Amino acid sequence: MQNEEFQILVLQELKAINGKFDKVDERFDRLEAGQKVIERRLTSLEERQTRMEERQDRVECRLTSLEERQNEIYQVARAIEHSNTVGKANMDEHNVKISKHEGTFKKIAKVIEDEIITA
Repeated sequence: MQNEEFQILVLQELKAINGKFDKVDERFDRLEAGQKVIERRLTSLEERQTRMEERQDRVECRLTSLEERQNEIYQVARAIEHSNTVGKANMDEHNVKISKHEGTFKKIAKVIEDEIITA
């Protein structure tokens, strides 16, 4: 094998290696493009997650507000219930007093009636 033939073989091998490197470069380019797509998708997912977290915070805030309102309504209902209980107690007290007065009036009427009959 002569020097020229050797050089030609070496050049052919170098061209083959160069072709393989070109293919590797193409694969890296495709991987980089895929990576960019994945990064865009991840960014999109992160944005969606952030929006969801913000919505969740708003819902939690509204729930807290609803709980506060529910507690206020409960306190008002308890106050009304207490007021009704006090009102019923007052009515019972008045009924007892009226019954006592009624009994007294009946006794007075009986005494007057007995006085009229004996007179």
